Amino acid sequence: MEVVLAAGEDADGFAFVASLIGLGSTALITAGESEIRAAQLLSAFFVVFLLARIVLGVMAHRVPSFAIYTAAMFWAALSALVALPLGATVAVASFPGRRAIVVVLNALLGLPGQSR
Repeated sequence: MEVVLAAGEDADGFAFVASLIGLGSTALITAGESEIRAAQLLSAFFVVFLLARIVLGVMAHRVPSFAIYTAAMFWAALSALVALPLGATVAVASFPGRRAIVVVLNALLGLPGQSR
């Protein structure tokens, strides 16, 4: 089975991952995580990120465009329903690990967007 991705898409994806490699560990360590724990968390993130890119690359040409659009709208709405209450909780509640979460979220919000 051959996976073909557009050159621009590949470069953008790798640039995004590369920016997270340096930024993520620094943010986690600054927030109080140990170097080992920060490495474990980033490793888990990158494994999931890579698996998602592989699945998209293999399956994208097999699914009709409208099904992809419908699924994207469904998952965007579901993500908003989950993320908005969680974001509000992080903003107003006090709990262990809150500072680490705020540091990581702020770091992710500071990443540049993809230009096409």
